[in-house]
Amino acid sequence: MSKTAVKKKQTMLLGRVSMRLTENKCISFALTEYAIQNNKPIPSNGYIFNFNASFAAIPNEKAVRVIMTAKLFEKKEPQENILLAELVAIHVFTILNFSEVIKYDAIRKMNLIPDPLISLCNNITLNSVRGMYSVKLENTIYNNAIVPLMHTNALSPKK
Repeated sequence: MSKTAVKKKQTMLLGRVSMRLTENKCISFALTEYAIQNNKPIPSNGYIFNFNASFAAIPNEKAVRVIMTAKLFEKKEPQENILLAELVAIHVFTILNFSEVIKYDAIRKMNLIPDPLISLCNNITLNSVRGMYSVKLENTIYNNAIVPLMHTNALSPKK
């Protein structure tokens, strides 16, 4: 299949997805002991964020669950960054037309979540995590640590 045909198929798929966000919450947030003890402000370009997202199709709930772990580091010399905080968020997207969108692969014994849906869920989740971090850090010396705008393809599961 050509790249154009794949892109057209993916666009058509997203046009057919009927979904809603049914769960959106921070399930844990913690500053490290170093972050709590630190009283030296860090410049806004002195932070690094690291993200990890896991996906699961939940057929009996007709949903897709995304759990995102976002770690905030103080930027130091390469490979010496200091962990400041960790936030874990869960997002559940109910897919009203689940059986049309999520296909079961009997050979691999797994549900297949289409790439455009993964990308959409990643975007929504990352934007929500950005807000969660903003609220959690607002009364700290780290309130200038803002989750950067980024392309979420890097968060997608590897095929």
